[in-house]
Amino acid sequence: MPRLTFGLVPATDDARTRLHLADFCTLLGDLVGTVIAPHRAPSPSALASAVAAGRVHLAWLSPTLMVTNPGLASVVPLVSSVRAGASLYHASLFVDEASPYTSLEQLAGTRAAWVAPSSASGYLFTRAALRRRGLDPRRLFSSEVFHDTHGRVAEAVLHGRADVGATYAVYEASDPLRPLVSAGFLGVAPGRKARVLDTAGPIPADLIAGLSTVPIFARSALTVALQRIADHSSASEPLRSLFGVERFAPFAAADARALRTLVDLGRDPSPSAFSL
Repeated sequence: MPRLTFGLVPATDDARTRLHLADFCTLLGDLVGTVIAPHRAPSPSALASAVAAGRVHLAWLSPTLMVTNPGLASVVPLVSSVRAGASLYHASLFVDEASPYTSLEQLAGTRAAWVAPSSASGYLFTRAALRRRGLDPRRLFSSEVFHDTHGRVAEAVLHGRADVGATYAVYEASDPLRPLVSAGFLGVAPGRKARVLDTAGPIPADLIAGLSTVPIFARSALTVALQRIADHSSASEPLRSLFGVERFAPFAAADARALRTLVDLGRDPSPSAFSL
């Protein structure tokens, strides 16, 4: 088994996250019989570049990044994330609970915080939902800023540097009418709460993929190990902290094919699309 490097974009890059990432890589390496080094990327595009350059062999990716970034054309999906018993989640457009905004129409002229152009929940699906409701996001907001991680988006909104932001939301049984299990704005700013104005989705969950240059026997071993890693008690906290997941499940190729079509809804159309 070759020595490997596992990369991700941490929601919050602090000492606790670095410890959990090291523990996760050590456990996964032990399960497959090799050394797996951790790699923390500052943004999705930086992670994609590291994968494309061969510096990162395994990566936790959003499906949108995988299907839209040319540098990831050679990666092979291994497993999907499972949250609240499902491999689907939603996009949440949120504001600070103390803000005066209670409807989408009131967001005219506000400052928007996004994760990244490739983020399904933190950009693409939210903008697609706004368009379906008759709102052009290019004209709705006075400013739009990418913050690279869900944690930074939540911090920007809850600390007043932005008025509205988009992040992920996980509901029981993937049903937005049921209780919220986790979201990018939970636990970020003690004492501050978020108000959800809109929900979009469902979205196929983030996945772990490997370079096609990783030998097939190694990819097979990694796939099995990742599906079983949740059985180890030492993995529960890293899985929750790093990925917000309970476990990993086999990747469903149909999810990626469906997502490729849905991603197009989130891209900015040409100006002529709004000329009628």
